[in-house]
Amino acid sequence: MSDIKLGSEGRRGPRGHAGSNHVHVDPSTLEGDGSEDHPLRVIGVKGPTSGPGAIVAGPGLAPGMPFYIDDDGIGQPAQSDTLQHASVIGIVIDTIPQPVTDDLVEYATLLILTVLEVTVWAERTGNPGGLVPGQTYYVGSTPGSLSTMPPVVGFSTSVGVAKAPNALAVAIGTPVEVGA
Repeated sequence: MSDIKLGSEGRRGPRGHAGSNHVHVDPSTLEGDGSEDHPLRVIGVKGPTSGPGAIVAGPGLAPGMPFYIDDDGIGQPAQSDTLQHASVIGIVIDTIPQPVTDDLVEYATLLILTVLEVTVWAERTGNPGGLVPGQTYYVGSTPGSLSTMPPVVGFSTSVGVAKAPNALAVAIGTPVEVGA
């Protein structure tokens, strides 16, 4: 018989309530100030930067790049040439140097408004002005690049929509084969 009981107080286990009124979230994924008019709500998800779910950064991985996981479990710059390379996990926010092990990837996976310098987005898109507000961005044909046009061959993966020249609302799509 289970030690968990359901009742007017919700789920309870042998040590009291199974849940907690406290949730640990990254402050950058919150919106609102907690007031009645502007309640706090989670607006996005970041990938883990510690523990078994953390991803090691491969060489050349840099902020603003879409990335995938290679056969060795390492984060590599995504591109549209193969299904594996176009299977984007997230957009790199930063790499986190580790004192003993390889650097880890800090990344956005869903609805994170990723704000980076315009020059970073310019490097990823080839547009000196950074991102174009309202434009959907796709994995580009060269490693780590972004494009406003889906590829004509390979795999098309949308990664988000620009809100400003320096801000991308991340929304990773499923790779779709094109031009086959």
